[in-house]
Amino acid sequence: MTASIETAGGTGIVAGSASLAPLVQHLNRAFHARHPEWSFTPSLAGAAQGLASLIHGRAALSLQRREISDEESVPYFKGVGHRPRGVRVALAGPEAPDDEVGAVALFVHADNPLASLDLAQAARVFTEGHVDGDCVTWGQLSVRDATWQSRVIRPLLREEGSALGTHLRRHALGGRGWTADCGQFDTTREMLLALAGEPSGIAFAPLGVAGSVPGIRPLALSVEPSAPPVACSAATIADGSYPLAGGITLYVRPHERGGLTPQARVYAEFVLSKEGQQAIAQAGCGYLPLDPGSLHAARTVLLSLIEEKA
Repeated sequence: MTASIETAGGTGIVAGSASLAPLVQHLNRAFHARHPEWSFTPSLAGAAQGLASLIHGRAALSLQRREISDEESVPYFKGVGHRPRGVRVALAGPEAPDDEVGAVALFVHADNPLASLDLAQAARVFTEGHVDGDCVTWGQLSVRDATWQSRVIRPLLREEGSALGTHLRRHALGGRGWTADCGQFDTTREMLLALAGEPSGIAFAPLGVAGSVPGIRPLALSVEPSAPPVACSAATIADGSYPLAGGITLYVRPHERGGLTPQARVYAEFVLSKEGQQAIAQAGCGYLPLDPGSLHAARTVLLSLIEEKA
């Protein structure tokens, strides 16, 4: 799931998952056209190599399709001396080839009458101990159909330590752990097949994976009760209105003297430049450029990393 840029002199190696190869190659061609003094050779051998390269100082940058988990942060902290520093550089569209995070949607059985949900309600379904009470029946989610109001909700999720679990805990479920009643699954497809056979089920999953499973459908989501619900689509992800899009994160290992190495800085700045974002859009790999608000925020984060003192 990663692609790491290892630099030495004017050349570098792009290491990571083979699934990122088309995007990395497209970015590298665009980068080389803009900066012909630098070249990067793909060597896509896996996620573990990408993270290990950061820890051991063989890489200054690592592109990842998911966030580094809390468990992974422990050896990272021991090896580097601080928690991972990252910045979002691309969004996962509905067609992103990602069975872990991607464009995350909230699914129910096709027979379920619910049309939408806000993330605060979802947190009360999948986690416990809320001040306003946990949601255990569909009637608590304002389902008006009398035959559904007393039905017990069956929350289904990937295991907490998974990439999807990390994403949901940080961006949807308020940092809480799963409720004891939550069914946990080793694979996304296994979870979605279980949902297709459970009319009272509800599950978060990448839209691209769920499209191959009949008998389920996504809900429109809102950040809070007062906000309008938004369906997951390429358009709503691209304009920033959909609240749960995953994407690609660029992790940065600061130089020992502070800031970034010149090689790392120029590559990172390029990915967040107009040309870099256009390269992501043109790659045709299912990933989308950042919306204007997210792009401004990402550039601000990158600037703080560049200016960071040792």
